[in-house]
Amino acid sequence: MKKITVLQVIAELGDGGVETMLMELYRNIDREKFRFVFVVQNEKRKYEETINEYGGKIVRSHALKDIGPANYIKELVQICKQEHVDVVHAHNLTQNPIILFAALMAGVKVRVSHSHLTCCFSRKAQMLLPLIRFSINILSTKCLACGQEAGTFLYGKHDFIVVNNAVDLEKYQRDDRYGEEYKEKLGYKDKHIILHVGRLAEQKNHEYLFEILEKIAERRTDIILVCCGDGPDRERLEKRIKESSCRNQIYLLGSRNDVPDLMKAASVLLLPSLYEGLPVTLIEAQASGLRCIVSTTVDPSVDQKLGLVEFLNIGKENISEWAQRVEELCDTDCNVSREQIAKTLTENGYNGKITSKIMTDIYSLSTKR
Repeated sequence: MKKITVLQVIAELGDGGVETMLMELYRNIDREKFRFVFVVQNEKRKYEETINEYGGKIVRSHALKDIGPANYIKELVQICKQEHVDVVHAHNLTQNPIILFAALMAGVKVRVSHSHLTCCFSRKAQMLLPLIRFSINILSTKCLACGQEAGTFLYGKHDFIVVNNAVDLEKYQRDDRYGEEYKEKLGYKDKHIILHVGRLAEQKNHEYLFEILEKIAERRTDIILVCCGDGPDRERLEKRIKESSCRNQIYLLGSRNDVPDLMKAASVLLLPSLYEGLPVTLIEAQASGLRCIVSTTVDPSVDQKLGLVEFLNIGKENISEWAQRVEELCDTDCNVSREQIAKTLTENGYNGKITSKIMTDIYSLSTKR
């Protein structure tokens, strides 16, 4: 039986939540029935070995901004035909209409738009949003979103399906003793770790993280900031750290494969993002039993009601509030049981097997049209 080929169109294969979600989906979906081809716009290949092991493929395309819509459409049409694509799954937000149009031109029967954010990150995109919504609603056969707010943002009043960003619960369910041992292994014994997981990019607001730690460092040296991820702002952030009064308490670890271990070792996760959808990182953190302080820009439905997430504003006047809450959480124990966490996340649909069933039904429409 011929496998259904799904073209996953994303910006890159780096440290982002979209990539994490897709790899968890690929891990759980029936790979005897489905094959994923990832179309990316740069050279990052974090999951290349796993994708090859699963029978998938990575294809490099030009960036839309570099070659323009007409050439980009032409390139995607060619990829669809070469790979005998049955389904196109677009994850590039405001670029989704162009991707979906290319899929239509290539004769692809199932064209899926997926929203992962709750706002535009450019004034031009904001102005074009009504046209973008209209185009997606015309060109797509299914509209998906990581949360209610992300769906309303990209699709307006059009129908969409919320597909939760599932995580591999077993990877995040180690006991607290393991976390202490891992912290010692990293050389952070007797330190409280503030953890941040995300791309080194403007959206993630690392400058605010540094200002929070600088406020804490006025009183304490036993709290450190550990940032996982890579991105375009790395050089600028490294320079900023060198100029910081607490530069010995900030660590940029780059792209990591041990995030579940770091989450068990950490005391608190901070996410002061300028804009977000429903971050996979926060579901992973809650799966680990890690308490989180996040900006009010994050979709509130990310809170699984386990008492692990709290929301704060990210104005300059709120830095002291963030710092105070970090200290308070570092000095108190978390009492949520692993059993309760697993039960809640499974009931709320964050189990990879549930997500794979939803996507199997959507992708399989290509054989019924």
